[in-house]
This record gives sequence, structure tokens and C-alpha cells, in this order.
Amino acid sequence: MSYNKRERNSSMNSYGGNNRNSSPHSQYHHSKVNNNRQRSTSSPVTVSQANDSPSSQHNQYYGKKEKGIVEKLLNSYGFVECATTGNRVFFHYSEFEGDPNHLQVGDCLDFVLTTDPRNNKPIAIKLNKLPAGSVVVETLSEESCIGRIEMEAKPQRNGEAESTLGRVSYDKSGEFFFLPFSLNDVAKGETINKGDTVEFYIATNKRTGSMKARKIRYSDPAKQVKTVQGIVSSLKEAYGFIERADVVDEIFFHYSEYSADINELMIGDDVQFNLQDRLGKEIAVSIKKLSPGTVVFEDISENRFKGHVIKAIGPKSMNSSMDGQLTGMIEYQGKTDTHEVLFGDRDMEDDIILQKGDVVEFNVSTDRRDKLQRAVNIKLISVCLKNGQTREVGVVSSLKEGFGFIKCADQDLSIFFHFSEVLEQSHLINLGDEVEFTIQNDQISQRQHATRIRFLPKGTVSFEIISSKRHVGVIDREAPERQLKSPSKTNRENEFGIIKCYLEGQETDILYRVRDCRPREMVRYRDKVEFVLVTKKTNQQRFARDVSILEKSETKMLHGYVCALKDSYGFIETEDHTTELFFHFSEYEGDTKQLELGSYVMYAETRKGEKRSAEKVCKILSHVCKDEILPQTYDGVITRPMRTMDPDQDEYEGLIQLSRASANKQQKQQKHNASLNGSLNGSSLNGSILDDSTASTNGDAENGEDEKSPATNGEQQQLVYRFGITAIMEKKEAIQVGDKVSFQICIDAVTKKKRACNVACKRSLLRGKVESVKGQFGFIAYNHDDGKSVFFHMSEVQNENGKELKQGDEVSFMLVQNHKNAKKSAIRVQKIIDERPEHLLRRRSHKFSESQTFKVSVLRHPTGPDGTTGFALKRKSIASEAEMTTAATTDATATNEELVLENGAVCEDTAIKESMIKEQVEALSVA
Repeated sequence: MSYNKRERNSSMNSYGGNNRNSSPHSQYHHSKVNNNRQRSTSSPVTVSQANDSPSSQHNQYYGKKEKGIVEKLLNSYGFVECATTGNRVFFHYSEFEGDPNHLQVGDCLDFVLTTDPRNNKPIAIKLNKLPAGSVVVETLSEESCIGRIEMEAKPQRNGEAESTLGRVSYDKSGEFFFLPFSLNDVAKGETINKGDTVEFYIATNKRTGSMKARKIRYSDPAKQVKTVQGIVSSLKEAYGFIERADVVDEIFFHYSEYSADINELMIGDDVQFNLQDRLGKEIAVSIKKLSPGTVVFEDISENRFKGHVIKAIGPKSMNSSMDGQLTGMIEYQGKTDTHEVLFGDRDMEDDIILQKGDVVEFNVSTDRRDKLQRAVNIKLISVCLKNGQTREVGVVSSLKEGFGFIKCADQDLSIFFHFSEVLEQSHLINLGDEVEFTIQNDQISQRQHATRIRFLPKGTVSFEIISSKRHVGVIDREAPERQLKSPSKTNRENEFGIIKCYLEGQETDILYRVRDCRPREMVRYRDKVEFVLVTKKTNQQRFARDVSILEKSETKMLHGYVCALKDSYGFIETEDHTTELFFHFSEYEGDTKQLELGSYVMYAETRKGEKRSAEKVCKILSHVCKDEILPQTYDGVITRPMRTMDPDQDEYEGLIQLSRASANKQQKQQKHNASLNGSLNGSSLNGSILDDSTASTNGDAENGEDEKSPATNGEQQQLVYRFGITAIMEKKEAIQVGDKVSFQICIDAVTKKKRACNVACKRSLLRGKVESVKGQFGFIAYNHDDGKSVFFHMSEVQNENGKELKQGDEVSFMLVQNHKNAKKSAIRVQKIIDERPEHLLRRRSHKFSESQTFKVSVLRHPTGPDGTTGFALKRKSIASEAEMTTAATTDATATNEELVLENGAVCEDTAIKESMIKEQVEALSVA
């Protein structure tokens, strides 16, 4: 340690200035220090005096045992450096228990601290010598250093307590340092001068951290060859560079200095070489290749640290390269304090561009050459988010040239992204990659796009929430079987079945598909099943997975009537006539050609798709209708057709509104029946048709009551009756709105309601000629206002002769009008047979003159009663006679009804009424 002149004089005045005569060697400052000379043991202050002093009461060091090292020895006293406090403590030779001549600088001592009563300064008493190495105050470096003497250490002059310290300089990692040394630090027998190259060790004080050069020896530069290791950093045409392991620098080498084949030397190889000075610069010579992993530049910590980026790496410039420079900074919390560590763009585990605020995890690397620390193996933990931003997850769903789309897991959204927004630029983007990203609005287009995209491990992103427990439900609609065709929008909506179950006390519909069921378990309508509940995150839609059957439902067979037949499917009217069920011909057990409209069938109800359907359909041959049919016949008008004719309407059943004439006749009949039974309360007898007093507008099945049509403009309400396919006499006939019909009333055996039955349509029979025939359809020309031909289909031709219809054939038919396009078509097309047989036409075709029989000539033509030839009444065609007969029947019926209404009486016997009508028809026919 340095000890300047000012400190030395003050200590001399304190301990020896006033009592110079107390020691025979009091004039020590006039002679040179000689550690081997005889030392005086007389003491100016005794221990007893120090203990008896009044100041001993305030002695803070009294009795304290300490250890130290002899720092300086003079004539009768010396100084010891305390190992605990590092202070310099005075001691007198008389307090040393042993021969003071044996003391040397650096010896280890133990002593007791006390204070000088005169100046209250610490002094050492009861000194004992310890073995060498017992007290460690400073540590020596393991490796020696090479340096240069900048200033020599001078010996002690007269009046000086110690020699003047010298200075030695050395190079470490490109930086020059200066260390002090004294003559005692020079090895014995060594003589050093200014400018000499020396080898020394660095001594570091453990308490203060101060350094000093020790064990200095002279080193010959000519004989000194320093061997260094490094790693090849670059290779050119005839030379290269090696990154040194001793200092942070690169050194030049020529290929001729490599002893082996230069073609085997690669960048990154570990090498060993010697340093040589050429023209004032160091170069590498005698290069040898080492095994991989021999040269280590840095020590990497085993522990991982977590911190956040406080300074991001600046963007790379086109002109200046930023590659490898430590321009970023991370702040992390150490054991006791917050630390900051640098990092570069090469220190990332992936090629990720970090931004300020990102949370990262890393190791700390310490460079052995300059002790510089930096963050390595940096892994991004979480991305810094601005106010209101959240991180989303999803799957790459589409890739284009330079951009793509990501399907979000928590939103029903497909969001755009550009490849430049991917953090791991070294990672190849593939379809199906799971990613994490932030949604941000583009400042220019104001559209949302994904930013700071980061790849996630497989299985991280989930689009569904799967329940941990299984649920129980009932199949309410069967899922359709798989189709080989590509699904359309409508098919996707109908490809699910429905399971009814209770969730949180509420009945809920759960969707499922056939592929969600267990193999070899075909769930059916009303089956009790168990399943795993899956909730889709985007729309909270619930689905069933792993569907298994707990309890099979018993198949209940129902009955109904075929109400419509198409090419490959049909419809069945239920037994209560309220609705119809779809069925496919593949569900029919038998030949579908045997099915006819109105056929009585048995089936099982199921649900496939949105509506119910029928399966296991079979025809019942022996069926007897048990409906109670009332005898009276009524006229009415169709106010609503069946849904088979108009699929757009909500109700299946058709409606017939009773005509006024039939309603009046019905009322008169009820009054007459009531008068015959002596009842004046207006109630109907057993087996009556209708009862206005008890008629209801809703047609309750319990009372068998009739329905009423709503009154308009003050008119009287009129009764309406429902009808289905079983009520129509001609099943193939299309009954439409406005058609006039005749019908009877029956009481349904199942519902006990009054319904219409034996419905027959009243249409006029027309006559025309076939204008053209084209395959399965044709056109008929007839006399009407617009002059257009009417369409007909071959399926409407009734007799066998119709199969041979050709252009010019005369036919009879009826007209119907399509309710959708208002176009007319012909039904019940029937070919009119020729008036004369064909053999008669052929016979009459021969000329009478060519005949071989006798010829007869007419002498007188026949005459009538009035003397005129011919008949007064001309012969009419069959169609005209039929029209006249129908008109006569209608007129006779109307006349009869008017007579009955005018006279206020009703025929008691229905047979009499029918005979009267029959007689009038026959009379008109004879006329």
C-alpha cells in the first residue's frame, strides 16, 4: 500500500516526536531501513500505563482479538494491516512475543487491539506470529500478465518512510491499465528498468478491491512466443481472419501459415496460432486446427431470466449494416437489483422482430475476453399490447402470393394478413398453421388486418369448448345419411339432426350429424341417447359428439291414405286428415306401381330433415271405411283446395262452402223434421245433418259440430266443411278454388267431426278437335272467345282409343285452370267414336251402279202428316243431347226447389222427388 510523506510525518510526531530520547535509536529517520539489523525493544508506552489510563474506560478496541499482515517494519516499531477492517495499526517491537529480528513484511500475526491513552488511536499489543497463509488480505491472479515498466520504483531516501512506488502498464482486451508496485514486489535477484518487458501477477485487495503488481520478473521479448486460440471468422482468396479468444479483435493470417490442406479449413473452425509482430502489427503464424468446441468465447448462464424490452433494435439500413450489433436492451430483475443487458438481432431463438414492451425469456452470456454481458437465446413470451387490444388465435385458412387469411377461433371472421407481419420470418407458412395475432385497423384502407403474427404449437388453437361430462337427450329429428354430392347451402342447413335435452333447466335443441354417432349404432326418431356437448366459440352453437344409444324407442305403426304420387316419392294423409307426411318410394315395401291415390297404408313416423316423414310404408288391402255417411247431397263451392294442389298454403285440408240454396234447403229440412217430431226448440234429431243453434266456428271434435265461414258486409254466415283425399270421388281430378261441387256429409270415425265426403266436381263438358300431338302431350282446338288452343297431357286421356289420338280427332274434355300461372288445360279427354261403323263406311263407298244385285228405283218419296218431306226436328249430336239433358236436369231441380220453397213444404219421401225429376228428364229426352 502507498504511504505518503504526510502520513509518515504525522505518525512519527504522534509516537516518537516528544520522546526521542526514550529510545537509543530515536534518530531512525537519518539512517536507511535495514530489516536485518538489531532492533530495540524499549517501549515509550507500557501496557500497564495504557490500562491504568482514565481513557481506558472509553477504549472501544480493548480486548478485541484481530489478525493481520505485517505491512512495514522500522527500527523499533512497525505497522500491521488488519484483515477485518483493513486499517493500518501501529505496534512496538516490545509487544511482539518473540524475536523482532525474525519479523518480515508479509508475515501473518494475531494481536489484541487497544488504544493509545495519549491520542486515543488504535495500537496492537500481544502480537504472535502465525503460519504463512493464515491471513488472506489479497488474492493473486491465476495467470501471469505481460507488461511494460513505465516508472521505476525508487528506494527510500533520507527522511522518507518508504520507497517511491513504480508503475507497470499492460494490455487487456484492447485497453491499457496501470498498476503500482514497490521494490518489495520485485522478485529477488531481478533488476528492472524503465521500458523493460516484465511478467507479473495481479494482486487484488479483498476488502478495498485495489490492485497491485506482485512477483515482477524480467521477460525477454525476443524469446517470448505467445500462443493464442481463436475461431476462423472469414476466408478470402489467399488470406483470412481469425477472431481471437484472448481479446475482442480479429487477426490476419495468410494461407501459407496453415500447415495442413487449406481447402479443409472452413469458417467456424477452432484453431490455435502464435503471435508474431510484423511491421508493428500482430499476425497469426503456425496455425493448427483444433477439435470442434475447444475454443469458447463466452459463458452462458444456466438460469433463464425474464424481462421486458426497453429498447428495440433499430431497422436495418441499406447503406450501413446493423447485423450483429448490440443495439437492443432488456431490463430484468436480478436477485437484489434491476439490471439492463444488451442484445442483437442474432441473439433471438427465431428471427423475430421485438418491439418495446415485449416480455421475453433469455440466458445471460458473459464474454471471457472483456466480461461484457448480453442476452442470448431470447424467446418471446408475450407481445406488448396497446390500450384496448387483445391477442387472438386462429388457423391459416388461405395463402396467396405475399398474403393470406386467418380463420379466427373466437370470432366468425376470416381476417387478412401480409407475410411481413409474421414475427418468425424463418418459418415457412403453411395451411393449417396455428397462430396468434393482434387485430388492427389499417390507417389507409380502414380495414382490419392481422399484425405481429406468431406461430403456436400444434393443438394450441381450439374452435370448440368440449364438456367434461355426458348429457342425455331424445332424438327429435333424424340426421340424413351421408351424400356423395358436394353440399350446397340448403343441404348444409338440413344435414343436421336434432336432439332434445334439458340444459340448466331449459329444453334445448342440440344438433348432430351421422358421423357424430358411434359406429354400428343408427339412431332413430325418439331414441334416448347419450352424448358429449360441444359448443362452437364463434356463434355459441351447440353440437353433440360421440352419440350413443341408451334406450331404443318402440316403433309405433300408424295408418293413413296416399294423397299424392310423384316420380320417386309421395305423400300420405294422416288418419285424422290434418296433415300429410312425405315418403320415398325406397321406404315402400312392395311394388310402387300398385299404389294409387287414396290407398290405405300403414307406416312408421320419423323425422329426417326439418319435417316429419314416413318410413316402412306398406299397403293394406282389406280396409273398410267406418265413417258414418249422411244420405243428403249438397252443393257448394271450393274456397280452399288441398295442399297437394297449392303447396304454398299453410293448411293441408281443403274447404267447401255450402251454397245458399243448399243452406236454405237444409234449414227447411231441419224445421220440417222438428215439426214432425213435435219439437219446437230448434234442436236436431238423432242423425240430423246440421244444427245452427249448436254450430261452432271451430269445428270441435268432441261435439262433432260444423264450421261457419266469417260473415262479410252483414251477410249471414255460411257453413264450411273440410275435405281430404278420401272425400274426392275422382282422385286424379284437380279440384281448385271456385269449382262447384256436390258432396255429402259424414262423421269421421277417428275425430268424430263432420266432414265432406263423396265430393264430385261439376264442370261443363266441351268438344273440340285435336290440333297437334307431340309425344306425351298435345293441343285441342275448340270454339271460345280468345281462339287459343288448350293444352292436354296423355295421362288425362281416359279411354283406350285415346292412345291412338291423332291430329283431327274429335274429343270431349273439361277445362281446369292452374292456380299459379292461370293457364288452362284439358282433363278427362275422351275420343268421340265415329257415327257410322267402319264396315258401313266401306260398304257405302262402293258405287250402286257397280253392284251385282237388282236395282230399285224410288217412285215416291215419303211425306209427313202435313204432306211435307223430311222431319220438322233436326237430329242433334251426342254432345248436344248430353248438354240438353244436363241443362234440363238442372232446370227441373231448380224448378222443383222453387216450388217447394214457395209452397213452404218439403217432400216427405225422397224417392218421390227423384222420380219426378226422372220423369221430367225422360220427357225432355223424348221431345
